[in-house]
Amino acid sequence: MSDAPREEVAALATRELQQEFSTTNVARCFLWTDPALRPIDTGEAPWQHFAGLPHTAVPVAHRNVDPANYPVLTTLKPGIEADAALLAHTVQEGCAELAPESLQRGRGRRIGGWMVSKAPVDDIALHFGQTMVQRHPSGHKAWLRLQDPAVFWLVWGWLQPAQRATLLGPVDRFYVLDPLGEVLRLTTQEARVNPTLELSTEQWAAIDCIAPLNVAFRAWGKLRQADQVRPARSAALAAIQRAKQLGFHDTNDLAFYGLCALEVHPRFDFHGLIVNRLRARKAGDYFGGLVADIGLSDWQRIATEAPPPAAV
Repeated sequence: MSDAPREEVAALATRELQQEFSTTNVARCFLWTDPALRPIDTGEAPWQHFAGLPHTAVPVAHRNVDPANYPVLTTLKPGIEADAALLAHTVQEGCAELAPESLQRGRGRRIGGWMVSKAPVDDIALHFGQTMVQRHPSGHKAWLRLQDPAVFWLVWGWLQPAQRATLLGPVDRFYVLDPLGEVLRLTTQEARVNPTLELSTEQWAAIDCIAPLNVAFRAWGKLRQADQVRPARSAALAAIQRAKQLGFHDTNDLAFYGLCALEVHPRFDFHGLIVNRLRARKAGDYFGGLVADIGLSDWQRIATEAPPPAAV
């Protein structure tokens, strides 16, 4: 989260969304939620109104996905006071879910975002149910868990304009909270020309790093300013990809490698102390074990002496 108090961040995001929805000429607005980790308890006061609204499950086109875990689209009419109040509550919860202490406890994020569309909700649900399942280069079908904002905002950042048009499909505007609780307004002027995302090998290489990348960010918990997001993401991703090329595969071990890029230096693994450990490793060694005996003073040396990108 940013340095601003969480309540202030949530209030700003709420005002922005309410303004967006109040000025649209489109009657259909939708809340996008993920029931997999924490099903919504409609007995709780803020969620009681939610129970009576129209809900549409997003049928994920993958045989291994339990229908009980399908994302849900809920129709909202922000001009109605109770719907507007629910919208505000979902923004507040979405911001609360970003708190490092919440993420580190593994509570996940069930507020996926908000949409505006002229299309019927069934068309939107069918589109996302199909689009979230893509053919991996290995040959299997992969479920892109786009109902998780921590996945959506990363994938969106790696897509080309035509792919973004394919991803949004019938959705005119998609709103998601970034890691700082700021509202990202996702839209495109591109025409949708492909029925599938047609992800490149390079894009899949990044997507395959999402799990350790997000674990690293949760452990770091130090994002405070918008200008930190992109360089931090790039540094951690590049480090995790280097780790995978070296033969490390465990998610938590890869996350630790990425965390070192965030905490110590983006190219910490080019320092001689780390290079020597990597060269001496044996099959089955974990990176965490290789560097377990490196002390604080040595990590400080690495932070000072590791080469910048231009020197490599």
